[in-house]
Amino acid sequence: MVQLRQNGNFKYITILFFVSLFLVLPQIYEQGIVLNFDSLFHLNRFYEAMMNLKTGNFSTISLYGFTSVGRIVSSVYGQGFSFICGMLLLVLRNWISFQVVLSFLILFISGLGMYCLGKESKLSNKFSLISSLLYFGCFETNSFTFGTSMTGLSSMILPWIIICGLRLGTREKGQVNILMLAFWMGVALNSHNFTALLSAVVLTPFLIIGFIRSTERKKLLFDLGIAILITIFLSLNIFYNIFSIMRENHLITVMPKMELGFRGAFFSINNSASGMDIGLQNSLLFIAQICYVCFSWKNLNNQIGKLNKIMTILGVVFLIFSSRLIPWTILGKLFPVLQSTIQMPSRFIVVANVCFALGVALSLSALNRSNILSLHGEVVTNIILIIFLVLSFSRQEQFLYGGMQNWVDNAYSNFSSNYYFGEDKEQFKFLSRKKGVSYLVTEAQTTLPDYLPLKRKLTNQELIKLNPSEKYKNEVLSIPKGIFEKRITEDKKIAVTWTEKETPKERIVPIIVYKQTKLELNGQRLTKNDFDTTEIGALKLKGTQGENTLLVTYQEGKFSSIIYKITIFSWIALLLAFAVKFTLKCKKRELSSEKNSQLREM
Repeated sequence: MVQLRQNGNFKYITILFFVSLFLVLPQIYEQGIVLNFDSLFHLNRFYEAMMNLKTGNFSTISLYGFTSVGRIVSSVYGQGFSFICGMLLLVLRNWISFQVVLSFLILFISGLGMYCLGKESKLSNKFSLISSLLYFGCFETNSFTFGTSMTGLSSMILPWIIICGLRLGTREKGQVNILMLAFWMGVALNSHNFTALLSAVVLTPFLIIGFIRSTERKKLLFDLGIAILITIFLSLNIFYNIFSIMRENHLITVMPKMELGFRGAFFSINNSASGMDIGLQNSLLFIAQICYVCFSWKNLNNQIGKLNKIMTILGVVFLIFSSRLIPWTILGKLFPVLQSTIQMPSRFIVVANVCFALGVALSLSALNRSNILSLHGEVVTNIILIIFLVLSFSRQEQFLYGGMQNWVDNAYSNFSSNYYFGEDKEQFKFLSRKKGVSYLVTEAQTTLPDYLPLKRKLTNQELIKLNPSEKYKNEVLSIPKGIFEKRITEDKKIAVTWTEKETPKERIVPIIVYKQTKLELNGQRLTKNDFDTTEIGALKLKGTQGENTLLVTYQEGKFSSIIYKITIFSWIALLLAFAVKFTLKCKKRELSSEKNSQLREM
């Protein structure tokens, strides 16, 4: 790990701190909540985790988030990250403060990762800082800030993953930093499934290069195996939940995107917030870097030059993968799994952002060392770089203002079609601030159908035709208030009460039923013959005349408790190992310093 406390690093890291703060200033100034496409889906996850920690009630199904309908979400998707966010929300108790602090932390860790990547590439402090600033100017790096997009988490994690990759691929013996690789892969698996997959893909070329170059291949493979084993232990809860839940249920993992080709990235002179528009600044940056490496190929023979070639080639490969040059729509029809895993090919551009930000810094460093630039040329280059960064940062701030615009203007009709508002729509903004964190996730709901159970396995075309988002809204979310009352019991059950005034008839109760969901109506345990479900798992039930009480719980697997204990212990052990390693390094440095002092005195 780069020694950040040495060689003036603190000054440059302080700059990263203030740039990260600058990029979240619009939300601090406007005091608005960012609500975009996926925002409410993730805010419900974080609220659920906060309430789990606050009450001590933990369950595979959501007890508090998603209007307490018993959905499974975080258990198979980013559970560790959800609990980190839940702890943060528990401390801050305010959605605006929560979003500001979390966005700042993600940006700062992203920038710090790029800075460390620059140092790992033997760049000076100045050019390592430049790589970070260029990375801050990328749309995807800021996407969590203005859209609560998990692509922002990818941008935070991937620079650290590539640091591990560089140690694998660019050193003679091919070193595996076991603790660091296991930590960041564990973070990826506990944060975002696609990021974990992307991280493994990114590491593959470095592993191949490292294996070919290594003089100690057995040790490399052994160390890699240990890192993988530790990663599995750190993510055992995720693997166990995915296996146990998906084995018994046909889940909607994510809604497939049929026309993948329309979701590829493209160069542009515009700066739209589509997530596919690379934008003017980055279009120029990428093209300039590719041209420089191509025209200077024969001269890039030193260590930095060779690394520049590797990073640029890797950047071009992932840029092509993210673009419309690949026949993604055709591939999606041939391999339907791509429609529900990749979804948006433009997400691959996160890797290109890292590679080109580092590549440009490597190129500028090489030009600086070669004295090709005259004094005037260096001044012009610095001016161009400053203009580029100012425009890029301004673009990101504008996107954040856009993320809050509907909130600030009370323009709720412009919110994502994936949102459903209750009866107090006109008072939503005022009441959200007055009533605390619970009101936001109760009064406004997401219709995203991720991880709902289907009655049978459907093809992508059948799933699109079914339109589960609309069904979820109609069957679960749009039931008028007052018909059903919900509360959480001390023994972690969802209690649903309602009254049948007339002759009972089968009705939809706003509860999602999985194979492992257990139901008890008026004190009597229900079997699968006593109820039915809709196509998206909503409960269909016939009560009795008068008051009805339904208790909903989830039958946890017999290994569930031990799995979670192993996972928690593994994280504690890893963090302790980091602490011990850091302490030993500090002592070694002190002894070395004392020895040098004694030699000077002699």
